Amino acid sequence: MGIDNLTYLTLIVTYQCSSRCDHCCIGAGPEHRNWMTPQEAERYLSGVMKHGDINWMTLIGGEALLDLDRTIEIGKIALAHGIPRVEIDTSVAWGRDEEVARAVVQRVTNAGLSLGQVSIDGFHQKHVPPERVLCLLRVARELGVELRAGAAIIQSGPPTNPYDEETARLTQWLAESGFPVESFPVVFHGRAVNLTRYHTGARTIPQDKCPGVYFFATKDWRQPGGLEVDVFGSVMLEHGICIGNAKQEDISKILQGYDAETHPIISVLMKEGPIGLTRIPEADGFVLREDGYVDKCHLCQEVRTYLRPHFPEVLGPDNFYPELESEAGGSTMTGRR
Repeated sequence: MGIDNLTYLTLIVTYQCSSRCDHCCIGAGPEHRNWMTPQEAERYLSGVMKHGDINWMTLIGGEALLDLDRTIEIGKIALAHGIPRVEIDTSVAWGRDEEVARAVVQRVTNAGLSLGQVSIDGFHQKHVPPERVLCLLRVARELGVELRAGAAIIQSGPPTNPYDEETARLTQWLAESGFPVESFPVVFHGRAVNLTRYHTGARTIPQDKCPGVYFFATKDWRQPGGLEVDVFGSVMLEHGICIGNAKQEDISKILQGYDAETHPIISVLMKEGPIGLTRIPEADGFVLREDGYVDKCHLCQEVRTYLRPHFPEVLGPDNFYPELESEAGGSTMTGRR
């Protein structure tokens, strides 16, 4: 079947981050040390560009700007391959003062790269002083550089938990300084699954299919439109769902050989949704929560975590599947083998 209409690419150049945010769905943190090399990025990009017309790429971590030289070099490689917009997202943990912020913005933009989003919410600001965010936004505006401020929230509406309460305060604070903040929901994958206890909405046993994820560009598992490749070579169509490893096999061959209908996890999500994963033979012993799930992402994370020993090459890397704490969602997993 193969993938041949890619328009968007994410490179996770590292999982290293000075913060270890409670909502991080990819498991980034200071314990990670590996970084994607420019040579690896060149190889991945050379292969991926054969499978579509990529018009937008994002470089993320972890915190991609902890190694400014490396990230800029990888971004310039992407520009050389004809990708017109290459963005870098940041938590600005590195921005200790205005001089540093100005130097980083100038280096990024002088290289032809763009800044994407700076995070400000109750999760990031447990680790990063909010004044650094404001400083970066002011410097970017002064230099005529576009920069979005984004906040993750557990649920919409009036805040009902300490994270969203702090996010609301920070959002108002930035707004009073002339910088709007775009809010988006926490994805209950990875470490974030342990935040479901703060979600006060109704819980169900989701029965709906999964059309794909936000970075797909198209809602079609057969031709996703979007792709992410991480520092370990994991080629993913969803956080923690791999279709191959670009360190072990040429990425063009991986994309050419991809078939959603035969992938052991994607084929089920596409036709039945996460509830279908609970019915496959390898899920024998998995017990659905009596109190239900916040959404299908919550269910998907828990059942995939259970299935990992059976599909180690498909469900990974490890940091996407931290051990689920007993307090997650206010109840415990039972029936594990």
